[in-house]
Amino acid sequence: LKTTLQPSPVRLSYEEGDRLQFKGEEIELVLRQGRGAGRAALEDGRLVLKIRPGSDRAYREKIVTQWYREQLKTSVGKLVCQWEPELGVRVNEYRVRKMKTRWGSCNVRAGRIWLNLSLIRLRPALLEYVAVHEMVHLLEKSHNHRFKTFMDQWIPEWRDLKQELDCARPDPFIL
Repeated sequence: LKTTLQPSPVRLSYEEGDRLQFKGEEIELVLRQGRGAGRAALEDGRLVLKIRPGSDRAYREKIVTQWYREQLKTSVGKLVCQWEPELGVRVNEYRVRKMKTRWGSCNVRAGRIWLNLSLIRLRPALLEYVAVHEMVHLLEKSHNHRFKTFMDQWIPEWRDLKQELDCARPDPFIL
């Protein structure tokens, strides 16, 4: 699933009080210093980063990205389990990666789907649409009439969701 290129990204500072997008909501970033490996957790609607004193921006970004990745993998796993029996397909593997121009892709022969990490920023209906879109490719490789009929059957509002995605930015760190 491809989208048009957007303007160059504006990078976050990953400082206290930054506003991040998560599942269609805006959440505040909170920094807490401590010992041990850095980690992130959602607490009371805020993303709390537990980091070592003196941690730089790159390290904070890495922790947030890792947390986003874990959250997306969990969400995708649930969607795959939900939709496999409905669609009558088997997803052998699903992976998450940063993509600049695509929301997802599918390797039909391997039964593998890839989803863009930035989907975790968007509302869950958009993630579900992209996941189902890629899973439908396991039934029909191209975007022909048969593919669209499947999409109409399972996600009747898919055209509206696609239009909404076309207006979103696929880079995971653009606000």
